[in-house]
Amino acid sequence: MEMLDCENIESTYASIQNITGLKINALESLFSNLDLDDYYKKNPTVYSFEYAIINILEEKFKVNFKAKSTAWFHATRIFNNNKFCGDILPLGMIINQIWQQLYIITKKHINENYWNSFKVEFENNNSGRHSKYLYNMKVNDRLHWGPYSFLIRDTILEPKEMGNWDYLGSPEIIYDICDSFKDYTQIDLLELYLEASSPAIIKFSDSTFYPKYLGFALYYLYLNYFGDSVNTSCNYCFDGNGSAISSKNILGIEKIYFYESNL
Repeated sequence: MEMLDCENIESTYASIQNITGLKINALESLFSNLDLDDYYKKNPTVYSFEYAIINILEEKFKVNFKAKSTAWFHATRIFNNNKFCGDILPLGMIINQIWQQLYIITKKHINENYWNSFKVEFENNNSGRHSKYLYNMKVNDRLHWGPYSFLIRDTILEPKEMGNWDYLGSPEIIYDICDSFKDYTQIDLLELYLEASSPAIIKFSDSTFYPKYLGFALYYLYLNYFGDSVNTSCNYCFDGNGSAISSKNILGIEKIYFYESNL
């Protein structure tokens, strides 16, 4: 089954060849002769690369898109004492587990009653730190539950350049808790969390494919062809809309070593 897989440049070229039938030399020839300014001038309703390149492929090569699935890359951190082997859960289904895990790494510093008092105050009082408001907005609205993932793996490693949150540095919800906990206790829970966890990218498949996905993948290759890295126009994400990603769809778990947090 043909799957769009943007794990790296090589896998992207290979999967696009499987989907379109176009080999690397044909794509590179297309990139070298592509006059986007002229195309946009002649096609004023097309305003971005991912749509332009799909139209060009259809017009020039009569491409028949055959993809049946898409690979996505979920950026997170995994506790060092936890061998991840389950589903990727949306926020509403994992929030209690997050609180339990954070207490385990901080219980040397505070007792359980104090931790529970902090949790109650944090979840029921939005005044003070902005992180309280952000936490409650996300947890109480399924719209923000995700889980979220990226189409192009390389975009995860460049959060500042992409204008993204540094998910390998810390999931947003954990950062929100740690930020307020430091204000509440003067204990740097984020530092404890970083010591107790490792950044990881979880690759999974989803049985949907749209031609625009291919457009973003081709832009990734187009930039690489001219010696550039990813930029914000490569930024395309998956939203699980509050549903779990089944473990049977997970293709691999990659721990990222020597990663320096951008938080």
